[in-house]
Amino acid sequence: MFLLSCRLIGVAMLGAKTKIVVLGLVSLIAYASAWAETLEGQVVGVVDGDTIKVLDKMHKQYKIRLDQIDAPELHQPFGQRAKQYLSSLVYKKKVNIEWHDKDRYKRILGTVYYQGNNINYQMVEAGYAWAYTKYLRDGIYKTAQQRAKQQRLGLWREKETIPPWEWRRK
Repeated sequence: MFLLSCRLIGVAMLGAKTKIVVLGLVSLIAYASAWAETLEGQVVGVVDGDTIKVLDKMHKQYKIRLDQIDAPELHQPFGQRAKQYLSSLVYKKKVNIEWHDKDRYKRILGTVYYQGNNINYQMVEAGYAWAYTKYLRDGIYKTAQQRAKQQRLGLWREKETIPPWEWRRK
């Protein structure tokens, strides 16, 4: 098994110690990519339909970007409603965030949970956000979007909708 693993990653001709180091590094990288951090705190601000501010128990504030979804921009149709809906779900509530990365603006990219409910999913399910296909890793968001669209919920009541990533290019 060990030799097979080494051959698969192109190190069959290396010494035993080198093989162990390479295999260890490969294992570490695989583990790190699957690993997620958790953060717990109270929502102290809702910036827009996909960004919140959370204060942890040490009184450190974090800006959280809801991962895998994209809500309308504030000046876009349904932008204010998306912000209001997100506020109704989490503002002044204690939430848990599972995250594994930050975006280019240094915001934590995370999945927000309140009482075990996936808030990112609820935003898409209610029709206040899109499944962000460019960064999508979980098919549940695409399925929720299709259902919201079929039921004409939230922004899907409109005849024409422009995804935020296209709106931002204007």
